[in-house]
Amino acid sequence: MNLSTFARTSLTLLKAYDATARHLSFSRAATELGRSQATLSTQVRELENRLQIRLMDRTTRRISLTEAGETLAHALRDGFESIAVGLTSARDIAKGRQNRVSIGCVPSIACTRLPAILGGYPHRDTLTELEIKEMLYRDIVKAVSDNKVDFAIGPCSNPPPDNITFTRAVDDPLCLVLRARDLTSTIKASPLQLLETMPLILLRSSLPLQQDLKKEALAQGVQLKTRIRVGQLPTAIGMVRAGFGVAAAPRLALPDVLDSELVALPILDPPILRTIGILTGRGRELPAAAAKLVRYITSDLAKVPRIQIGSGGRLEKEKAAKIPRNLQRLPKTRRGE
Repeated sequence: MNLSTFARTSLTLLKAYDATARHLSFSRAATELGRSQATLSTQVRELENRLQIRLMDRTTRRISLTEAGETLAHALRDGFESIAVGLTSARDIAKGRQNRVSIGCVPSIACTRLPAILGGYPHRDTLTELEIKEMLYRDIVKAVSDNKVDFAIGPCSNPPPDNITFTRAVDDPLCLVLRARDLTSTIKASPLQLLETMPLILLRSSLPLQQDLKKEALAQGVQLKTRIRVGQLPTAIGMVRAGFGVAAAPRLALPDVLDSELVALPILDPPILRTIGILTGRGRELPAAAAKLVRYITSDLAKVPRIQIGSGGRLEKEKAAKIPRNLQRLPKTRRGE
């Protein structure tokens, strides 16, 4: 017997046998399934022929199951019950997801830009539940591929993985974050010149940007001195405040306004960028609520906030006076098509 052929064609026969075995009556089984007794008897017989075993002993007055028939009857009962539970669960999940949008997001955006973006979303309502999952890029790809999230926000390899569609939103420039007291005249030439005398604090989660930074530093003749490697940006900023060196961080990972202790200098000549956008499953249609949110987030991500020196107090003005005007505001970044 060809198992694949049997699996494709025998569900009707299995249901006929299941009903007959439960009722031990062709009459009652036929009533349950809406078929004639003759049809049901023929289908049970055909199943026996396919399996090449006898499942039932029939007399004019009663039906009894053989040992093989009992075994199959119990298996079918459990199987059909499992299928019913699975169908109910699938419907419940689908119904629940109609009012929920699940978003994967790299931490550097989830804790900075994303709250402001979602806070300004004009179509927010009390019925749609938002689930934000902070995760690294490798975890984002798996979550999108496995349909664990509706879509994700972050960088993407070039070219994207085979099962991922990437929609670019913005090119996010890399900045150097340092203490205001450590500003020197060297920044008028290039922020990277700071790294000739100050150690670099590296983020383990931003390996591609680190590689680009090292490559550009080499091109400018700057030898990087790495003192500390950390996992999260807040730790890196804390190390900067404590005087351990300079941290390199994407602009979107930084707050819109830096306090008076810190300065963020974009690397401009040439810029070191990471491309941020939306990752979705290739060929997968998003639910209406998720699709609408994707369009809004894609547009809003492109509005990269410019660096602000502070709230305007005396310390902020003194700090601003030390920074060349072209470094106080980021250049316009390239938006996604």
